[in-house]
Amino acid sequence: MLKYADDITLLVPEITDVSLAVEFLHIETWADSNGLIINTGKTKELVLRRSHPNKHKLSQSLKGIKQVQTTRLLGVIFQSSFSFFSQANAIYGRPM
Repeated sequence: MLKYADDITLLVPEITDVSLAVEFLHIETWADSNGLIINTGKTKELVLRRSHPNKHKLSQSLKGIKQVQTTRLLGVIFQSSFSFFSQANAIYGRPM
């Protein structure tokens, strides 16, 4: 039988002493010690940032984890640009 760790949210600030990879390793270690598996196929990375004309797209931070621009968390649709356009469309019945 396999048990999966479900609904874990990891928030890592841009300026920090610990990298995203190290924080994710802590979660993987915790899951392993509690007999759980992290389903990396369902795991997503969403980088929240404001648009800036001089900054380029960030590269993927975690190996094997898909970086997305939009995701749903506890019923709320989040976009990397801090826009709630997709959430409003979902509420009013328009496609995302």
